[in-house]
Amino acid sequence: MTIDRREDIIQAALEVFADKGFKNTKMDDIALEAGVSKGTVYLYFSSKQKLFMAMYGHLLTQFSKRTGALIQEPDQSPPERIRAMMQMYVNIMQENPKVRNIVVDMTLQALQNEALYELAKDNNHQAIMATKAILEAGIEQGYFREDIDIHYTAIAIQSGAAGVIQRVVIYPEWDVAESMNAYLDLVLGGLKKKDDDTL
Repeated sequence: MTIDRREDIIQAALEVFADKGFKNTKMDDIALEAGVSKGTVYLYFSSKQKLFMAMYGHLLTQFSKRTGALIQEPDQSPPERIRAMMQMYVNIMQENPKVRNIVVDMTLQALQNEALYELAKDNNHQAIMATKAILEAGIEQGYFREDIDIHYTAIAIQSGAAGVIQRVVIYPEWDVAESMNAYLDLVLGGLKKKDDDTL
């Protein structure tokens, strides 16, 4: 068994889950897409649920790695870092359009599976903590208003971004980048200090 083979199966699962949905996907379908036997799939993943969880974790890891890098980005202002974080979400969907098709399934499965729920909760916590760090830097550097509640503002920013992504899933004809930019214009406009027109 190799890491590459495992990653191939996860990528195949993403393709099939996106095309057929969790309920209608069979392990045979994933094996066919991965070019391996069903037995090989079961060597790595004991059930469809476990494979879905691995795929979900794979996607969330991409979010976490990119989010963590933003906190350390020295060449961007706090407003630019918030835009970069939201653009990261857009990029992941644009890099693999199939992700758009499984957002609803990811939410439904997380609500029904405690392990997936904890995984999603932990990822959400990391995103909120990263946003709080950027907001704190923005206040310290004079970009953002000092009267905001940093904790709940971070929650609102991340929740709003999730809402944009979910709406674009429902209405695939909407442009995800333009939708996110419109949202960010509202957020950053509300955060900026009155005497600061640089956002």
